[in-house]
Amino acid sequence: MDSKRRHVCRNHAVWLGAFAIASCGLDNRGIDPPPGKINFPVSVVLSQEAGAAPNFLFVANANFDLRYNAGTVQSFDLRALEPAVNACAGTKECTIATEPGASGASALVPPVGEVRIGAYSSAMRLDPAGKALYVTVRSNSDLSWIEVDPASGALNCGAAAPGQDCDSAHSEVDRSIAESKKKTFPTDPVGLHIASLREFGLEPGDARLLLMAHRGGAASLLVDFDDPAPPFLLDVQEQISEDLQNITFDPAFGIAWLPSGRRPQIARVGVGLDSETTDLSQAYLYDAGLLTVTGVDTGETTSGDTRALRLDPRPGSRKAYVISRRPEALLQVNRTGSGEGRLVVETIVDVGAGPSRLELVNLRTRMVALISCFDSRDIYLIDVDQGSVLGVVRGMSGPFEIAVDAQRERIYVADFRASAIRFIDLRPLLDCLDGGFGDCSPQILATLGVPRPVRELR
Repeated sequence: MDSKRRHVCRNHAVWLGAFAIASCGLDNRGIDPPPGKINFPVSVVLSQEAGAAPNFLFVANANFDLRYNAGTVQSFDLRALEPAVNACAGTKECTIATEPGASGASALVPPVGEVRIGAYSSAMRLDPAGKALYVTVRSNSDLSWIEVDPASGALNCGAAAPGQDCDSAHSEVDRSIAESKKKTFPTDPVGLHIASLREFGLEPGDARLLLMAHRGGAASLLVDFDDPAPPFLLDVQEQISEDLQNITFDPAFGIAWLPSGRRPQIARVGVGLDSETTDLSQAYLYDAGLLTVTGVDTGETTSGDTRALRLDPRPGSRKAYVISRRPEALLQVNRTGSGEGRLVVETIVDVGAGPSRLELVNLRTRMVALISCFDSRDIYLIDVDQGSVLGVVRGMSGPFEIAVDAQRERIYVADFRASAIRFIDLRPLLDCLDGGFGDCSPQILATLGVPRPVRELR
């Protein structure tokens, strides 16, 4: 089916399962997304400024309800947003509109950049140089890449005019290298990591490697040479596990970790490079083995549901953290036994229903896990060393991906069900960590985009 026409279908699929794409209205182009509108945001990413607060917040909108004929990627200038956010201080449910004509908002701050991509984006990452965004798109099972102006936040993906879709060079990867090896790009991309060549002991140059997880149980490797051409698909590793959910990369060993939503296991794939020739087109993937999560009762020995994994970044640490939906908890595991094919659970901390995304951040010398719980509509903050809940952020509709702004002492959360971005103030928690008293739970400081809650996703 033509991927552009596919977007016009009005189908409410099940968010926590596979994104169903219905076939309807093939002779109707559909409705263009209004400029500035946030519509089922699935991913948030911050720009990286050395030693300073980030300048831009990037938002990928999934267009999940297929109300419009495209998804979008937007960039917001956080410096321009700051006066409106500060004006929200002490105001309950303060809303900052992103599109003209929105009612009930205290201010209007439109995006400084916006492009149109396919529906059902699933993951977005910014390259280490801050010059390109990469977005996995499930409607056409491909990867879109977007040029970023680090100074202005402007976005470009080859569209002939504003309001038009990204061109094919920015929305389809080059498959020629992989096809020469009889490799086929897998469908249903759900996770993405961008690796700097420094992580492999090579000079960074202008190229970067991209690792993708595909729900059906495959991983793919791509290279982008930072030229006008699209990224090249290099290799595919298939049948490594079932129902993959996400991807995390360990640069110390060149290994990617991919949690399974169906089994109590973590798949691993390694990246092989020829360091003598540094010919990136010859890079390949290899199966680094499955790890079974042990030491926790899932009710059945062969079933489980792990959603995300993060490695403890502290030097010498062998800990990793896994969010699980069976049980619904944060699991602290020890990687020491990984050579025996096991990840032994040492600590279990209960969290809310439907844990979906996990981030680690160092706050006041504490390593804190931030976990978005989609079904219970809250975010848990956990001291991973103490194994204790520090606070819970409530008042959202469907929190999903989280971006941490340590300099401004806040986090940004894609509230999927509300079609909005929540700005959350970490200072109540930081005050408690500094010895203060009272309610330690972070509070919603402002909402970017006028919320448009849906009662139920069916």
